[in-house]
Amino acid sequence: RRLNELSSVNLSVVVADVNDHTPQFVQSSYSASIKEDVFGGYTVEIVSTTDDDIGLNGVVSYSIASGDAGKFRISPSSGVVSTIGSLDYESVKSYNMTIMAKDSGSYPGARSSTTQLSVAIEDVNDNKPIFTRSIYSTTLPENRAIGSTIATVSASDLDFGLNGRVRFNKTGGDQFEQFSVNPTTGVVSLDRSLDYETTTSYRLNVVAYDEGVPAQTATAE
Repeated sequence: RRLNELSSVNLSVVVADVNDHTPQFVQSSYSASIKEDVFGGYTVEIVSTTDDDIGLNGVVSYSIASGDAGKFRISPSSGVVSTIGSLDYESVKSYNMTIMAKDSGSYPGARSSTTQLSVAIEDVNDNKPIFTRSIYSTTLPENRAIGSTIATVSASDLDFGLNGRVRFNKTGGDQFEQFSVNPTTGVVSLDRSLDYETTTSYRLNVVAYDEGVPAQTATAE
């Protein structure tokens, strides 16, 4: 028997991936701005991550951890954030959500990270001016001095900025141009003398309009 005879065998070594990388968001934070009247399903933002692991260890799913107030959802696979409920600028002007990314690793366990998504809601001119009264009335003598104040109309608008800035205008009932309405204050003034024997009463129509585009209006008498 020859002592120097040798034999060999092949040894295969397989290196298994360990879930040792955490999903990393492409941006440290996200921000978006949308109008309050957007439809349900409107895309607000798309978040994305990278994960250097392979296989399930690198498969990431997304969720909203907090701050959505039932108004937003996120696609677990694509990271698309969209609306699911109606928005109202007058009630809530912004949302600050925490978005979580979690991989599917099992050994030694899943890894996750979070980012912030801030969504600003833009006002839309969706509210009409509202007069404090629908009908205003006053009694004055026919010798009332020209230029004197005879009434003041007022209205409010729940919108903000130009959408909520109310102006006034006279639209009817003043055949002889005897009255004027201050567009800013709503003060109704006497511009020409009165004559009881000619006219005993007047019904002026006053419109309140905001400066939104298009404008919203309301009318009072």
